[in-house]
Amino acid sequence: NRFAGRTKTINTHRTNLNLPETYFIHQGRNDERVERLQNLKLNIDLNPNDKNNLSFEAIGNMEGQDNDEDLMNQIIKKDLAFSNGNNRHSWENEPKWVNLPLTIVEILVLPKNL
Repeated sequence: NRFAGRTKTINTHRTNLNLPETYFIHQGRNDERVERLQNLKLNIDLNPNDKNNLSFEAIGNMEGQDNDEDLMNQIIKKDLAFSNGNNRHSWENEPKWVNLPLTIVEILVLPKNL
C-alpha cells in the first residue's frame, strides 16, 4: 500500500546578452503529481480432515498516477518590450485499473469409509 504526492514549483530567469530579440526569458513551472499503488492478497486453506482439502486464493492490484502541470514562458526584447509568451497546461489522468483474479486451487472430497 503506497500513496505519494509531490508539488514542485520552479521559477527561472535567464538573460541572453548577445541575443537582443530574446534578451530576457522568464519561466515558471508548477507541477503536482499523485501516485498510488494498492496490493491485496488473501489465502484461505481449509483441511476439515485428512481426506478433504479446500484452498482459495485472491490476488488484487490497483495503481495509477495523476499529473497536473503548468509551464509559462515570457520573452522580453533588449529594449524591455514584451516579445511573446505562452502558457502550456498539461493534465494527465491515468485511469486506475483493478486486476483481481480469483482462483480455486484444489477441491477434493472423498467418502470417509475409503
